[in-house]
Amino acid sequence: MRVHYIIFYIVMILNVQIINGFFIFRPTNKVISIKQPTMSLNFNNMKKKTYNKLIRNNKKIPKIVRYFIHQNFSLKESELKHGRIAMLAVIGRVFAEVIHPVLAIRLYADNLLVNNELVPSFINGGLSRINCVFYIFVLLYVGVIELNHVISINNNVILKKYNEKTLKEQEELKRIEVNFGRIAMLLSVWFCYYEYTTKYSIINPEILAMYPWFIIFVYILIFT
Repeated sequence: MRVHYIIFYIVMILNVQIINGFFIFRPTNKVISIKQPTMSLNFNNMKKKTYNKLIRNNKKIPKIVRYFIHQNFSLKESELKHGRIAMLAVIGRVFAEVIHPVLAIRLYADNLLVNNELVPSFINGGLSRINCVFYIFVLLYVGVIELNHVISINNNVILKKYNEKTLKEQEELKRIEVNFGRIAMLLSVWFCYYEYTTKYSIINPEILAMYPWFIIFVYILIFT
């Protein structure tokens, strides 16, 4: 079981290096601040080359599909959306495994967790026990989110507060949100891996002992 923790720590350390840009691939005599990236590899060019090879110049994909992807697809926007979903997924997974058993007992309802401790998923199973109305609402919610650029919202309080901030403050908020999203995506994948390989819930004494240190790690990573 210790192997899972070692893999988790290695992934998180690599994530720190990528986010803060501490990899140095060539010697330099310049004095560089901590927050200034020092990575000599240009990941933007690497992404463009990969995108052009696999999608834009790939003749196996119909031209109309390539045009639609090229005109509407954004890697940054995609990362942001996946990060937001991952943050909700991490919080939802923890709360489900903590609160759902208690609510099931209080309300005299069925415990929908797999083996009364694991969240239903494609890996853990148990999705057939959930009411189909839930899936309909999820699809509607996703559709609204995907069409948010079509719907004009004039009285959005959060958006007004954001627009009142300076450009520097807006960039800082964007950086924090993206970093939280990246960590949440890694954490969500690790939760799935841990429960699949061990058949134990992520809410157990051995794992709970790690969470305070992980929270300190995330705080240092993002806010210092």
